[in-house]
Amino acid sequence: MICGLEHFALSVSDIKRSLRFYQDFIGMKVIFEVDFFDDRIGRITGMTGAKCRVVHLKLGNAILELFQYYHPLGK
Repeated sequence: MICGLEHFALSVSDIKRSLRFYQDFIGMKVIFEVDFFDDRIGRITGMTGAKCRVVHLKLGNAILELFQYYHPLGK
C-alpha cells in the first residue's frame, strides 16, 4: 500500500513558464535551484553531455523536481 509521496520529477520544455504555474497557481515554494553544466547529469541519465536546470518546489510534505534540458533538447 502507498502511504505517501515524498518527491517526483518532471522534464519540462520551458522551466520559467512551469515555475509561474506551480508558484502562482498552485502555491508551491522554490527550495532549490541549480544548473548542471558538468558531467554529473550525463552519468546519472546515461546521456553523455547532458546539461540541465533543476528546480525543487515544495508544498506541504511533497517536493516537485522540474528539469529543463539545455542539451539534448527535447522534441
